[in-house]
Amino acid sequence: MVDSDKQFNAKEVGLRVKKRAKELGYTGDSLAEEMNVEYATISRIYRGLSVKIEYIYELSEILNVSTDYLLKGCESDIELDAVSNRAAYMKFLEGLSDKELEQTVMHAKITLGMYSGVY
Repeated sequence: MVDSDKQFNAKEVGLRVKKRAKELGYTGDSLAEEMNVEYATISRIYRGLSVKIEYIYELSEILNVSTDYLLKGCESDIELDAVSNRAAYMKFLEGLSDKELEQTVMHAKITLGMYSGVY
């Protein structure tokens, strides 16, 4: 548990980003490519020298962690809750027309290698 009075520590943020990126198999170069930035930017993030909010948000998406985890180190927020993600996905799907839903399912099946060519 993180103390709510704890001061922001950019170096700790950088270490958390680096650790999580490594866990997911990212190199500095591949993470830079994913973020569409130069490697030097990733290096500065890892060292706690460039902790811009837009980077934190994008990194939380790429690394599948909460911004709270990156900023404060809340261990319970390491991975985003799959249940809340599922609810968000279902809400998105409910808003699709029948045709859009059919196309989305077909694309998902293709992506997952489950499409037989017949729907």
